[in-house]
Amino acid sequence: MRERQGIVTLLFPDPMTSAAVTDEIGPARWRELHARAATLVDDEGDALFHLVSATPAADGTLADKLDRFARQRAADGAWAQAAEALITAGRITPERDLRTQRLIRGVDALTGAADLPQAQTFVPEIESAPGGPMRNAVLGYLAIQRGRAAEAHYLLSEAWTMANESETDPELAAMICQRMVLHSLARMRGDELVAWADRASSLVPGDAPAVVESNAIRGLGLGMTGHIDEARASYAGLADHVRLGAQSQRIRMAEGWLALALDAPIVPVPNWKLRTHHVPRWLPPDLPVGASMARPHTVHPRRVERCPAHRGSGSRTTRFDRTGSAATARSLDGGPGACTAR
Repeated sequence: MRERQGIVTLLFPDPMTSAAVTDEIGPARWRELHARAATLVDDEGDALFHLVSATPAADGTLADKLDRFARQRAADGAWAQAAEALITAGRITPERDLRTQRLIRGVDALTGAADLPQAQTFVPEIESAPGGPMRNAVLGYLAIQRGRAAEAHYLLSEAWTMANESETDPELAAMICQRMVLHSLARMRGDELVAWADRASSLVPGDAPAVVESNAIRGLGLGMTGHIDEARASYAGLADHVRLGAQSQRIRMAEGWLALALDAPIVPVPNWKLRTHHVPRWLPPDLPVGASMARPHTVHPRRVERCPAHRGSGSRTTRFDRTGSAATARSLDGGPGACTAR
């Protein structure tokens, strides 16, 4: 038993004890306790997940609430929480097509959170779904994180063609642009990176997650193509318009990468740490400072990971795993991952 800020929490010493108590309580009483807990907790996410545990069947209304909560968390770059909400929402959604759509979005958020092992477990289900721009974009995003450049290029190109032809979902088109930004970063194509970031900005408002996270990386593309002053100015402007949180951290991380490449003072980034035991050099020793960013093939973004965090209620646990694959930017998230970013 633990008391904190006037709230008493009952903790089980081990999973076996927890299972024994749960079995003794019985399903009806268990649901009743979760329903009661939903009225007591302050956190919206915790309350919704308690309600899910208190609901024995599919519930479209509750699924819609989880979907809205996931969108709020995604807007802040909290991809692990968004993923948990979307996958749970899909599980209790009555309509099959909407259930599949939420699962695909949930796997996309898992990838953004760099939880690649868990995301991979859903790939067979996603691959069995009808083809479409969202499906291909998510599989392409996974391919980026796994270092499969050719596969990522094919899937994202197909997704862009389908989304561009329909012209009915600018948010989806902007999200595909943002994935192309990451793909371009992984391939060290600075000009393409900037072009895709600008396309995202032309499709949706500037505060949309796809635009914010594309712009967080856009400065690196400018730096790669030799536009150093413009790259620095882009980060100075972003810092004034993005609120604190995961998105702000991604911007500061990318700004730190740029400063590192230019041999300038590195911007401090809270809650992030460099994994130096397996990090390639950022600059070769024989390359003059300043010339590096004009030669994309010599620039090697460092891998980054976020300190593990856990969030859960009861037996529910959310993992943040920052291990992703080469030179992507989502863990600038996400944020967004090791170098993985949304």
